[in-house]
Amino acid sequence: MFSIASIVAGTAAGEIGQSVRQLRWRMLFYILAGVLVLTAYVSVVSALVIYLAQTHGIVSALLLVSFASLFLAVVAIGVMKARTEYIRRKRRQRSEINTLAVAAGLSVLPGLVKHRGLFVAISVAGLAALAGAGMRNSK
Repeated sequence: MFSIASIVAGTAAGEIGQSVRQLRWRMLFYILAGVLVLTAYVSVVSALVIYLAQTHGIVSALLLVSFASLFLAVVAIGVMKARTEYIRRKRRQRSEINTLAVAAGLSVLPGLVKHRGLFVAISVAGLAALAGAGMRNSK
């Protein structure tokens, strides 16, 4: 007969398999949607170039669209770098707060712990945590 563990494992494996299949279908449809959006973008840019070529000449139209695309790319890279720096700064602040919390906990520890052995064990663990937090801050 089947044990409960094998039934639970089989159910979990079936649910995981189902989730993987759903994820594959979603990824396939997202890729298809991305290709269609890219096609629409290329069509719009081509139409813009054709329109500008009729009014300003082909070279001017191509240069205008190229510089506009370059400008948008530079703006996107700037936004990405600013966001990355913001996240890095937040992580650094959070790490510094954790370091201060560990240091504060270690400073009040002697008054809270009566047994010397327990004090030494907790102090070593706290110092290891403090050193680890310090190493993360230096990166």
